[in-house]
Amino acid sequence: MPASFILLTILEITAVVLLVLGLIFEKRLIAFEDRAAREIVRSIRKRRARKLETQRTDHPAVIQKRAVTQVAYESMAAEQQQAEKPRKKKAGSHRVA
Repeated sequence: MPASFILLTILEITAVVLLVLGLIFEKRLIAFEDRAAREIVRSIRKRRARKLETQRTDHPAVIQKRAVTQVAYESMAAEQQQAEKPRKKKAGSHRVA
């Protein structure tokens, strides 16, 4: 018998045994999958946070530029809000013919 045939047979038997065990211990398997999924999501979030933190510390000038731009946008928004407010008319400022 060739070695590849023996290896294939062992893998097929293992797959069948794992399938049967998965059906028997279905609730435990689902709980394990849920825990694994949560850990994977947590790992991805941590990796993204670390990457973002290193980008921020590596390029302080970019952060400074963003902060200045943010302040400029906020001041522009405040000016627009002031312009949109209705102005009170001064008493006696209108002409009577």
